[in-house]
Amino acid sequence: DKKTAVSLLQKVVKKDTDHIEAYLLLGKTIRDEYPEQAIKIHQSLTIRPGLSKSVTIAIHKALAEDYKSLNSLKLAKRECEYILKLDRRNTWAVELMLNIAEEKEDWSEAEKWNRLLAKILGNNSALDLGKFHIFSGIEKMESGDQAGAKYEFNKAIKLSPTSSKPFLYLGKIYKSEGKKNDALNYWKQFV
Repeated sequence: DKKTAVSLLQKVVKKDTDHIEAYLLLGKTIRDEYPEQAIKIHQSLTIRPGLSKSVTIAIHKALAEDYKSLNSLKLAKRECEYILKLDRRNTWAVELMLNIAEEKEDWSEAEKWNRLLAKILGNNSALDLGKFHIFSGIEKMESGDQAGAKYEFNKAIKLSPTSSKPFLYLGKIYKSEGKKNDALNYWKQFV
């Protein structure tokens, strides 16, 4: 019951204007219906003196979520960058930066954030490090840059040897070049 929650949170912040968590929760609660108002609430918290690092990060995280809900990716990215200045290994901020890069189809930026996430998590096998090279290769293939596409697909194979998609696309490229045996070899590896 959002209406009741908002009413109760408003009462809390009227009684205790220093209750940061109540303001954060109030902004989060109204974000879907009134994202601009949520931004105002969260922005007003940034100027408070003497905030701890964790509270400051929570405020900027809320702002990033507010901006993302409005599809203001540039502003959401700015908030994540601020969080990463405070905590360069903040998994949440890195994941959001990765998501923003993917939404913008900026594959080199996405790869950068994916690598950092893998480093933070310490588990490279859990992430497909080559997938952004596959996306980049597909774009280059569609634009007619076959050499660039081959480079991207081969890089994807080096980073993610268990991924089959680069083999499929390399086979398509070699087929279009009339090199049927090479295409067949890549398609066998794909299978």
